[in-house]
Amino acid sequence: MESCTSMLQLKQIQAHMTKNALITHTFPASRVLAFCALSDSGDTNHAHLLFSQLQKPNTSIWNTMIRGCSRAKTAQTGVLFFCQMVQKDVEMDCRSFVFAFKACEQFLGVLEGKSVHCVVWKMGFVCTLLVQNGLVHFYVRCASDVKPIEVTMIAVLSSCSQKRDLRLGKTFDEYVKTRNVTRSLNLMNAILDMYVKSAWILLERFLIPYAYELITKMPKDPSAAAWGALVHACRMHGNVEVAKIAAPRFLELDPKSAVSMFY
Repeated sequence: MESCTSMLQLKQIQAHMTKNALITHTFPASRVLAFCALSDSGDTNHAHLLFSQLQKPNTSIWNTMIRGCSRAKTAQTGVLFFCQMVQKDVEMDCRSFVFAFKACEQFLGVLEGKSVHCVVWKMGFVCTLLVQNGLVHFYVRCASDVKPIEVTMIAVLSSCSQKRDLRLGKTFDEYVKTRNVTRSLNLMNAILDMYVKSAWILLERFLIPYAYELITKMPKDPSAAAWGALVHACRMHGNVEVAKIAAPRFLELDPKSAVSMFY
C-alpha cells in the first residue's frame, strides 16, 4: 500500500487481498478504504462500496468515511455516517466528533452541528481538547447562525489555556466581541486566564496590558484569582507599571496568597 499511487494499482492490490481472503480483515481493509477516501488519487464511490461489504467496521473505518466525505465535498453524507454510528451504538473516539464538526462546517449545517454537540455532551467528550478545538472552528465558521452556550465557551477557552494556544484563543475572543455575547464574570475570567497563561509561556509581553484592560471591563469586581494571575504575569515579564496597579488589589482581596507569592 505504501507504493500505491492510483486506483488502478489499488484495485490490483485489492484483488490480490480478496484472493487471499485478507480483504475481510479489519487492518488491510482499512488501508484500502483510507486510500480510496482520503487520497487525492482515490475514489470515494469505491470507498462506499468497500465499506458496505464490511460486516463490522471499527471506529477508525467509520471516522475515515466521515472525513473522506468532507474532503470529497459530500459533507452531508459524512454527517449521515456519523448518525449511523449513533444509531448502531458504534464506539466513538474524539476524532469521530472532530470529523463530524468538520463535515457540518463544509455546508454550514447548523442544526446538524447542534446535534453533534448534543452527542458530545451525552458521551462525555466535552472536556477533550481535540473536540473543543472542533467546536471552536464550527462556531466561528457558522457564527451568524449558531450561538454556543456559556459553559461551552468557557470549556473551549479552558482548553486554549491548557494548550497555550493563543491563536485559537484570540479567534474565540474575537467571536465573543463581534457577536455581542454577554460577558459574564465567569466568561471574562476564562478569557483572562487564556491570555495570562499565554503570556507566561510565549513571552508575549503585549498581552499583559490587554489582560489588564479585560480586568477593568469585567461586569463585576474582579476576583483575587484574576488579579493574582495578572500579578504573576507581570512578575514573569518585569512589567512594573501594571504590577503597581494589580498588586495592591490582589493584596487587598487575598493577603495570604499575595504575601506567599513574593516571599
